[in-house]
Amino acid sequence: MIIHRLPFGLILVLTMVFFRAITLADSSEFLFDKAFEADKSGKLGEAIQLLSEAAELDPKNSSVFNNLGVAYCRKKQYDDAIRCFDHALGLSPHTAGIHNNRGLAYQRKGDLERALMDYKKALELDSMNLEALYNRAILFEKTGSSARAKADLKALVTADHSNVKALLAMGRLNLREGSPDEAMKNFSAALKLDPACIDAISGMGDANFLKNRFDRAVDDYSRVLNFRKQDAVTLINRCAAFTQMREFEDAIRDCEDAVNLNPETPDGYYNLGNALAASRRDQEATQAFNSAIKLNPQRCHYFYNRGMSLKRIGQADAAVEDFTKVLEMDPSHVHALNNRGIILWAGNNIQGAVQDFSRAVDLDGKNARAICNLGGAYLSIGEVDKAVHVLEKAHRNYPGDPDIAIVLGDAWIEKKRLDKGISIYRKALEKESDRKKKCQIHFRIGRALEDSGNVARALKSYTTALEFAGDSNAIDGLREKISVLKSRTNQ
Repeated sequence: MIIHRLPFGLILVLTMVFFRAITLADSSEFLFDKAFEADKSGKLGEAIQLLSEAAELDPKNSSVFNNLGVAYCRKKQYDDAIRCFDHALGLSPHTAGIHNNRGLAYQRKGDLERALMDYKKALELDSMNLEALYNRAILFEKTGSSARAKADLKALVTADHSNVKALLAMGRLNLREGSPDEAMKNFSAALKLDPACIDAISGMGDANFLKNRFDRAVDDYSRVLNFRKQDAVTLINRCAAFTQMREFEDAIRDCEDAVNLNPETPDGYYNLGNALAASRRDQEATQAFNSAIKLNPQRCHYFYNRGMSLKRIGQADAAVEDFTKVLEMDPSHVHALNNRGIILWAGNNIQGAVQDFSRAVDLDGKNARAICNLGGAYLSIGEVDKAVHVLEKAHRNYPGDPDIAIVLGDAWIEKKRLDKGISIYRKALEKESDRKKKCQIHFRIGRALEDSGNVARALKSYTTALEFAGDSNAIDGLREKISVLKSRTNQ
């Protein structure tokens, strides 16, 4: 299972707005201007020092304290920033911009409730304060209030058609909600306004990925990497797209580059493991999954995919441990239950397997593999009536599923109802397109006919099975079977 990482980051905009205030003394105004020049030159510490001196000289000027608060916030000194904004609001309580800036400081500090109160107050004072509207939308996005975030963003775009940030945020929300078509509209609109907007191009890649247009996603991610060559996240996303396209060498190369750029990214190792597993290099895949789990042991899909690789290379006990770990984190993980049940069944722990398959079916009654496995497990311990009960119900609900029909046919054959079993096998043939399974079904029909004494029809079914056989062992076995039956008829 490929997990495609879609970045939904918090975007905050803090701007130092310097303007001359006619109430400033000459020395305070001079310091204010010097701070502006220092900030433009990237000397944030010097700007803070100059603004602090200006604040001492003119403690009643709200703009000085507001800009000092912005500077502290940019330096991640949020308590100092809030203290400055509090002072500024004491001097100028009806200034929407200061409420907005304090809201940003609270938001970055993690106090989302107070941040929301400040954004609300800013918008009460100035309903067209677009920064407050945007920042509140991002807060709603961060807390999962998608509908409220969208409402703010729509209002923002209506007021300012050229707001690229709002369009990007709308696109991210639509991606999160599984609406790639709407997201593409948002990102396309952003690109019309700014053709070089890398985040919009990346968003188009994410949307194309969700629409299973992996070749287009690769093109989009490649465009991003032309501008940001050392972007580990985009390399990981392109790896996921390459894996879906079965271009495994390109996928592996991308994720190896990503983990070299950022050895602390668990998603890089996870997607590398997926690409290696998809290319049947499960031994190497387990090592990649090991690294992902070491960096982040809280993600159950890391354990699940490692368990699948361990299962394929025959490390059954280790695979069971991984599937058990998955179920500790997510007791409703149907695939972990089903695969653990398969291993337990192969290890002759039939009762344990039945329990896992039963839970899987209870959780997802549409899961054909779990239903078939439960029916097969019942058959293997002689609980034929239970097998028929489970499979008949599934067959009625999903008559087009050939896997369910095949095991149901096996159950009726086991009950010595050869005619009914053969009838169900023939219905399965009508739905089945896989040649290997067609071979198996024709073989089953032949065996049932042979058991009923109809050797001529059995021969015909075995001969048809031979036409679909692709495996050399199956071909040899069928030829021997046909030869033995022919010799019996000639005696």
